[in-house]
Amino acid sequence: MDPVDQKVYLLCGLEDLPHADVAVQLGMERGTVTKRWQRLRAKLRDLAPSSDLVGREPQDPDATS
Repeated sequence: MDPVDQKVYLLCGLEDLPHADVAVQLGMERGTVTKRWQRLRAKLRDLAPSSDLVGREPQDPDATS
């Protein structure tokens, strides 16, 4: 991951700072932070397991149907 994207992820995603504050800290425009954050979220969504599997209970392989 690009070092700037890492900072955007940390500040926007983990620290939940407003994009305007992140822009000031990183010395860039607010719109640039917003766009980078949107792209990062899309990449992470693509890497995440399918949402239909989230929250399912593990199946017991010994259970009979």
